Amino acid sequence: MAVIAGLNASLLLEALDRREQGMLTACVDELVEAGRSSCLDVVAHVRQLQQSL
Repeated sequence: MAVIAGLNASLLLEALDRREQGMLTACVDELVEAGRSSCLDVVAHVRQLQQSL
């Protein structure tokens, strides 16, 4: 059994998908980049919402 905590929903799904392909430790860099990309998407969306006010 593996425990993956502290991830947002999209990153959790990505980690679960990667885990099926092998050890998560082998793709830490890719998971970090996916998390970074997800956060940047949220920031861009919030900025867009702020500009529309």
